[in-house]
Amino acid sequence: MKMVAMLNFFAPSARVVRITSSLAAMVALASAAPAAWSQATASAPLRVTTAAFKDIATYPKLQVPAQVIARNRVQLSAQIAGVVQQWQADTGSKVRRGQTLAQLDPRDMSLALAQTQAAKQAAEARLALAKQQLKRGEELVTNGFFSSEALNQRETEVTLLQADLNARIAAVATAKHALSKTKITAPFNAVVLQRMAQVGNTVSPGTPLFELSDTAAPEVETELSKSQANSLRRATTVAWQSPSQSQTFTVRLLRVTAALDSRTRNQTVRLKFDRYTNDMPLPGANGSLQWQDTQPHLSPSLLVRRGQHMGYFTVQAGLATFNPLPNAQESRPAPVNLSPETVIVTQGQAALQDGQAVTTP
Repeated sequence: MKMVAMLNFFAPSARVVRITSSLAAMVALASAAPAAWSQATASAPLRVTTAAFKDIATYPKLQVPAQVIARNRVQLSAQIAGVVQQWQADTGSKVRRGQTLAQLDPRDMSLALAQTQAAKQAAEARLALAKQQLKRGEELVTNGFFSSEALNQRETEVTLLQADLNARIAAVATAKHALSKTKITAPFNAVVLQRMAQVGNTVSPGTPLFELSDTAAPEVETELSKSQANSLRRATTVAWQSPSQSQTFTVRLLRVTAALDSRTRNQTVRLKFDRYTNDMPLPGANGSLQWQDTQPHLSPSLLVRRGQHMGYFTVQAGLATFNPLPNAQESRPAPVNLSPETVIVTQGQAALQDGQAVTTP
């Protein structure tokens, strides 16, 4: 009897143990289910939309401010001191290359030229006499009536007088050049933008006298970023357009400066008009430069940022690959060189990671 009572006493505890073990198994199974579900979800391919590069490539049109400028614009200044004697071209006048614009009083320079010419003539006479004496000395040496030392002295005298004459000749050339500077002439065909010379004014070297603008076919100037300059080089057709769009002219690239502006970090670009016509815009006219890039670009909506780079996703064998573009900028089309059949992710790229499995419709 005692043994049965003892078995009855311990039986509930065994049941409790069995219930507790079953409950623990159920809890373990329940806790494992979310992890398994999460792993299954993470490994599931992400649904994206793709397109061939040839079907989504864009060729952006660019437009930048540009100004028409004269090929040459110069401020003529006095090169010597003097008094303005007369001027022969006024503001607005068209002048030809070599035409006299103003005349400084030439008397001082004329007197200086005459003095150097006289000195030159004297040097020529002394040299001629020395050469005659040298020739006579050579004859006397031959006949034994003149020493070799005396002949050497005469040869040296001729050499010195020749050097003196050369200096006098240079002085005459300098005086002639100074005299020519009293006449202010146009360096090219131009229009006089401003005349500062006044009759009777005493001027010194560097005093502005005239401002000229070249009348030859003007050019177009603008400033571009490095990427814009490269795009312009690739363009087949470039046009300058007036602000009112009433005038459009085809232009061609002349040159791009090989250095960046230290302030703007841009490059200066010069272009020329294809044809010179009477209705061509005058220097100083503002407008815009327009062209279409010939290199295919990716739209900004296709670009995403991963780490420090902007880039795009391609799909190969069901896996997404991130392709960084180091020079790409947000909100701007990015130039790329891709095969036309390259598969590009067009929708769903914002949630993609490199190497992630994807599925397409």
